Amino acid sequence: MRLHRLDLTAFGPFGGSQSVDFDELSAAGLFLLHGPTGAGKTSVLDAVCYALYGSVPGARQSGQGLTLRSDHAAPGTRTEVTLELTVAGRRLEVTRQPPWERPKKRGTGTTVEKAQTWLREHDAVAGTWKDLSRSHQEIGEEITQLLGMSREQFCQVVLLPQGDFARFLRADAEARGRLLGRLFDTRRFADVEKRLAERRRTAEARVREGDAALLADAHRMQQAAGDAMDLPELAPGEPGLAEAVLTAAAVARCTARERLTIAECGRLAAGSTQAAAERALADARELDRSQRRFAEARERARLLEERAGAHREARARQERARKAEAVAPALELREAADAEHRGAAAAEARARALLPERFADAGAAGLASAARRAAEELGGLESARRGERRLAALLAERTDLDRQERADEDVLAETEGWLAGWDATRAALQERVESAQEAATRAEQLAGQREPARRRLAAARLRDRLARDTDDAQREALAAGERALAARTHWLDLKEQRLSGIAAELAATLRAGEPCAVCGGTDHPAPARKVAGHVGREAEEEALAAYQRAEQERADAERDLGRVREDLAAARAEAGDTPTGQLVAESEELERVHDQARREASALHSAREELRRAEQEHERRTAAQREAAVRAASRVGHRERLERERLALEEELAEARGSSPSVSARAEQLERQAARLADGADAARAAEESAGRLKAADGRLDEAAFRAGFDTPRDAADALLDEAAHRELQRRLDAWQSEEAAVRAVLAEPDTVAAGGRPAVDLTAAEHEAGRAAERLRRAASARDEAARRCAELDRLSARAADAVRRLAPLREEYERVARLAGLTAGTSADNERKMRLEAYVLAARLEQVAAAATVRLRRMSSGRYTLVHSDDRAGRGRSGLGLHVVDAWTGRERDTATLSGGETFFASLALALGLADVVTDEAGGVRLDTLFIDEGFGSLDDQTLDEVLDVLDSLRERDRSVGIVSHVADLRRRVHAQLEIVKGRSGSVVRQRGQ
Repeated sequence: MRLHRLDLTAFGPFGGSQSVDFDELSAAGLFLLHGPTGAGKTSVLDAVCYALYGSVPGARQSGQGLTLRSDHAAPGTRTEVTLELTVAGRRLEVTRQPPWERPKKRGTGTTVEKAQTWLREHDAVAGTWKDLSRSHQEIGEEITQLLGMSREQFCQVVLLPQGDFARFLRADAEARGRLLGRLFDTRRFADVEKRLAERRRTAEARVREGDAALLADAHRMQQAAGDAMDLPELAPGEPGLAEAVLTAAAVARCTARERLTIAECGRLAAGSTQAAAERALADARELDRSQRRFAEARERARLLEERAGAHREARARQERARKAEAVAPALELREAADAEHRGAAAAEARARALLPERFADAGAAGLASAARRAAEELGGLESARRGERRLAALLAERTDLDRQERADEDVLAETEGWLAGWDATRAALQERVESAQEAATRAEQLAGQREPARRRLAAARLRDRLARDTDDAQREALAAGERALAARTHWLDLKEQRLSGIAAELAATLRAGEPCAVCGGTDHPAPARKVAGHVGREAEEEALAAYQRAEQERADAERDLGRVREDLAAARAEAGDTPTGQLVAESEELERVHDQARREASALHSAREELRRAEQEHERRTAAQREAAVRAASRVGHRERLERERLALEEELAEARGSSPSVSARAEQLERQAARLADGADAARAAEESAGRLKAADGRLDEAAFRAGFDTPRDAADALLDEAAHRELQRRLDAWQSEEAAVRAVLAEPDTVAAGGRPAVDLTAAEHEAGRAAERLRRAASARDEAARRCAELDRLSARAADAVRRLAPLREEYERVARLAGLTAGTSADNERKMRLEAYVLAARLEQVAAAATVRLRRMSSGRYTLVHSDDRAGRGRSGLGLHVVDAWTGRERDTATLSGGETFFASLALALGLADVVTDEAGGVRLDTLFIDEGFGSLDDQTLDEVLDVLDSLRERDRSVGIVSHVADLRRRVHAQLEIVKGRSGSVVRQRGQ
């Protein structure tokens, strides 16, 4: 990774735009980044980290978001960081803009814009930049993959923080473990420990769960067996639990079967006793029933004798009611006639109350005559009533003429206003039709240009993709050529080595007495021997085959490259050199114009239709104007005729209505009088007729009562019974007869009479004896069922326990195996002598690599005095740690790094940081780190040590690296010529750059 250029705008202390040319600074290999405290030296490193990862180093992460913006920046200037770098052979440009709280474009206040990110790559062939992505996530993943390290690793490897490594140098094993774990990402080993521990806990829980279930079955078997089973005093997980449970279950099953046999015999004996008691109880119940039936029959006969008098009275009452039924029709006719007469008299009184006083004594004939006279007078008013209705119609017609006149005036006014703007309306509609026709023509022309533009855009996109494929194919061809060359070199080397030792290979085929294939001699006094590393025929043939395969792959890669180049040339011929973005913009503009023309042309039909409707409306309104003028002329004569007819009718009606307000009122008065007189006449005639019918009904009733044997009609009416009373009387007579017959039948039964003469039976004693026998049988059956249930439950639980023991066997084996592995990786097993966890073991190996790499530079900085070594001695609670010691060559003793002086601590931590950078780089896949930064710490060195440290840093240029030193030390400005100075001021910091 090499940095080329860094552009800052409104970032940190930099209020404006600043640019750093790393190519110029890196030309000397070593450059100095200096400036006063607070000027923004560290902000330059923060900007590099932010451009790559979207966040600043861990110690300053609280400055994310809106606080990255410079307080010195103008309100309209957006914060932006752009970094140009080369990584993995690709020249990239990353631009990031954090969230920005800017002034609103309309109104007052501010609004927050989202963060934005761009990633571009430089095309060396075309000499242009092409966009790769604008997605935060995609760009972050791409940068992390290319660099091969996370942000934490980058900050430790590229931005070397000396303070952190000084603390690392003096830290305890736990603190070192945390830092190394972040850098080397040993979480997978910690996950292995956690996974094994979880599997051990899971397996242990499953074993304990299985043992707990087995013990639960054992407790159920103990409950089922009662006192016939003794449980072992073992906890879940203890050995021997399964065998003890199965043995106790077998003993309990045998005891339960013996108890079942005894209970079955008891149940049979209790059944025989209970059957005999039931037969005796049945005989006693039958004798008791017969005795009670005889006593009940005697008591019922006595009660019948007592109610005999009431029975005779009921029969006589029934006979009188039968005679009165012959008088009932005459009674009903008399009651109906009386009700009719009372109703007619009341109706007559109501009708006379509505008549004038002069008709109070008039009879039915007089009232009828007065009604006829009122009807005749009413008939004479019919002509006047028709005239009154005609007068009302004339008034309504005149009102309708007034309404029509106002409506026609409104129509004329509206029509004149609409016709005044007709010419302008017709011109506007015709213009719309013409514009839509022109848009339709334009849309047809643009439609013919769309397909060629689409083909050219597709060819341009294919051209861009094939250009990328060409680069990939070219790299693959170069790589295949290098592999073929390496394979050929390897084959020729092996062939040369084989030829050098061919004498030993031929000597291996010599046999005593047989001629040599080279000289022909049969005597072989000193055959050549194969030396170590001899190359045989098989190895040479394998190398040759590998070379041939590599050569074939190289030829295939070149053919693929040629095919891609041909396709690229065809695509370029179709698309030309116009950039794809420009073609996309042109195509989109063509589509937009075409769509707009189609939308405008789509209005042609509606415009024509609207014009047609407007012309129809013009014709309609013109016709309506003419018709309204004709109607106005005809209304004048019509109104004069109506006025003459109205005056004649009013004179005629005044004479007809008299003192009434109107002819209708006079007619209604006569109608009411005639109706009331007619009603009064009808009511008087009805009252006279009902009086005659009542008198005739009284005569017929007297005659019917006499013939039935009653003295008066009242006696006959009292003897009558209604339907309910008649049914009740008949029910009582029928019940008497049924009861008498039933009593006689019982007293005629010989067995019942005989049982009545025997002494009373003791039914309670028999029932008690039968109950005791049934209880004994129930208890015996319950005991037998309980014994059978216990046997079945013991058999079921024993089988389930045996099955559980078989299933738990492999699970227990798995638990023991996982427990051994978990204890070994966790450092708690006796097999782990150093008590080291798996993650700590891996980190210890990494720390040994870091110490070895750091020692190379530390010995040079300390003039061969100090060496860093890793120590895995146990530290704290008996476990091995991540110890780090320094060996002093002057004393030959190993001591703790905390005993180093300030200057010694600085160059030791610097060596450690550089060594860690080398190891992390190798760990990240060997990504080259061509630009490094070292932050502070040089002020603690004397002149000689500073020269040695600078010599070490200067030696990094052997790998084509450039190192940036961040320091306040004034002497470094004299020693390091390439400098980047940060100057602070009231309006923000600025950058001053000086080359070699």
